[in-house]
Amino acid sequence: MLQDGAKIYAMRKKKKGLTQTEMAHHLEITQSTYCRIEKESIDVDLETIQKIAEKLETEPKKIINEKEIQELQRVFNQNIENNFGSAQSGVFGSESNTQVVEAVQDLRKMFENFTRGSFCMVRKTTKINKS
Repeated sequence: MLQDGAKIYAMRKKKKGLTQTEMAHHLEITQSTYCRIEKESIDVDLETIQKIAEKLETEPKKIINEKEIQELQRVFNQNIENNFGSAQSGVFGSESNTQVVEAVQDLRKMFENFTRGSFCMVRKTTKINKS
């Protein structure tokens, strides 16, 4: 799971004194769905992580499961290498090779921002689910 339910629960109860119902209302979901987020029985998307962090007045990276981030980073780097590694050796042709290299650099920067908790570069429809 992307979220760390225990951290979310602790922040909600101890720091803010919010109920699950209040959190659910902020997220525009049911209380039972919110409960499942804290119990980590469902995965959430980045938009939801950001909304939770906003309500708890914290940074998104503080409510994310660190092991999940490390695994996502490993898979991300592997996919970049597998799909775009040949761009470094000029396989695509000079003009298109430059575009691919720039796209790879943009993807790496987006992932760096994600791992730091800056989600502004991630589109609203982006979801990360553990397969």
